[in-house]
Amino acid sequence: MRGPGALGARIMLRLAETPYAALMRLRNALYAANWKRVHDVGRPVISVGNITAGGVGKTPMVAWLAGALRNRGYRPAILMRGYGAGSNKGAKSDEAAELDAVLDGAKTWRIPVYASPNRVASAANALRNHPEIDLFLLDDGFQHRRVGRAFDLLLIDATAPFGFGHVHPRGLLREPLSGLARASTLVLTRSDLVDDPSIAEIRKTIRQYNAEAPIHTARHAIRGLRSSDLPAADPPDIPIASLANRKIYTVAGIGNPRALGFQLDT
Repeated sequence: MRGPGALGARIMLRLAETPYAALMRLRNALYAANWKRVHDVGRPVISVGNITAGGVGKTPMVAWLAGALRNRGYRPAILMRGYGAGSNKGAKSDEAAELDAVLDGAKTWRIPVYASPNRVASAANALRNHPEIDLFLLDDGFQHRRVGRAFDLLLIDATAPFGFGHVHPRGLLREPLSGLARASTLVLTRSDLVDDPSIAEIRKTIRQYNAEAPIHTARHAIRGLRSSDLPAADPPDIPIASLANRKIYTVAGIGNPRALGFQLDT
């Protein structure tokens, strides 16, 4: 957008961005200096998070990790913020309900999902109810630094990696890019939707702030469709090929619907 109105809006957003970025830098510095307390929740914690607003694929990654850890004999539990649960006591957020359904494979361990803004208290509650828990997965935990963690897995959406280079409200960054230094490992999601030079440029930017953490790539693949009468934990029972030459309508409730791979009419 151009013109005086657009210029004025950019100036106002820049004025708002400066104190927000400064506060985030100060907050991170206080944690780094141990002036803000980091809580040990009694079990090792793997944090899965991102550095920008919007969907990068955290929920599928948390579900995949939880299932993989369970298959290896661990007894994980998931701690999440729980956005969208509403005011009803005991109501689950959309993401919590999704994880609970997807991971309801019983097997040797039914993975508990705890949703609360206070994830320190949530971890204590989880251990009271399930003392056999041996590790926690912290969903959307990169900026939630009150909970100590053994490992920070940072997801970056390759189609929109760095929030236009600005923090809120001017851009989509949750914190300045210097926060990349905290990542133990990074995964570039939706990497199949961009070309190799774009991936190389993202890696170059990451290396300006984090010289050592491994960088992996991932893609979101639609494996098939599931009948509505089947449990969400069941594998798909309808092949994608069955949609060929048919007119379909899709409704997406995720942060970045372009990742579905459907071309939508505008």
